Amino acid sequence: MLLLDGGSTSIFNFLTEPEPEHSSPLLSRLWTASYSQSSPAAVQKWHKSYLRAGSDIITTNTYQIPPASYYPDIDIPGAMQSSVQAAVSAVKQHRKGSVALSLGTRNSIVGKREYDTAPLFSVDEYYRFHQERLEDYQTYLGELPEEIKYLAFETVSSFEEADAILSLLATERHTIPIIQQTKAWITFSVGDASLSRMSNILSKLLENPNINRLWGVGFNCVGIDIVGDLARELERMIRERNANLWLVLYPDAGMFYDKTTAQFTDKARPLEEEDVKNWASEIAEIGALNGGKVVLGGCCNTDDRFIAELAQKARSR
Repeated sequence: MLLLDGGSTSIFNFLTEPEPEHSSPLLSRLWTASYSQSSPAAVQKWHKSYLRAGSDIITTNTYQIPPASYYPDIDIPGAMQSSVQAAVSAVKQHRKGSVALSLGTRNSIVGKREYDTAPLFSVDEYYRFHQERLEDYQTYLGELPEEIKYLAFETVSSFEEADAILSLLATERHTIPIIQQTKAWITFSVGDASLSRMSNILSKLLENPNINRLWGVGFNCVGIDIVGDLARELERMIRERNANLWLVLYPDAGMFYDKTTAQFTDKARPLEEEDVKNWASEIAEIGALNGGKVVLGGCCNTDDRFIAELAQKARSR
């Protein structure tokens, strides 16, 4: 079992002077990814907090960063470089761990539409988006730092986008070296909390001829009340097809939003230590699935406390 980090919203805990929301084009369009340029020291402390808590893998703070052509008026190359450098430097200084390049869904660029159950674009459009972004990283990073071991395609909500990603990984592996040098996972959001809909998507995904290009598959930004059922269903499907895949699971904290659909609300109470322990207990139970080939972590509103508690519970089983 491997432990991932938690949600990027916890970066706010490390900012000495938080910027007002949407105070600049960079912040309003790149969300927390903007802090790698405006507050690089805080982002590096944030990464280190997870490594100290027990994370084996930390994700770059790049979820909301699109291809450079999407926002020609802001410094996308600089945002990519500073975000990657913060994560790589944290691992080097910690002398342990690896980095996953966070690649958010195309849907997130059009008003936080990660939970839409219908595809917003064609397979070709999804393909071009992910292709152009990976080419940008290849261009702006130059030689890939050895600490980056994974490509994390996150919060995907439709089979169409997943199909495009698999096709990209299969057809561009010789032209985009970053694909050859890393292990890729796809994690899905489940906006309508429908297990049957997700089973249908996963069935088609596992039957895709390019499935061998994936290292892992799972769910992120989902409610803790459904992640166990989702994980067990996915494990069953992996086992029946004898697929060589890791389960990758990082649900939200379970507060501040409707748990099942992961839709945010302002009516939830703040998180307390009891919430942290309850969350970790629920997630730790998943660690025994899939022969232990499981990556566990947290998404929105989880911080280093959640990962430290998860590390203690999961590894003591």
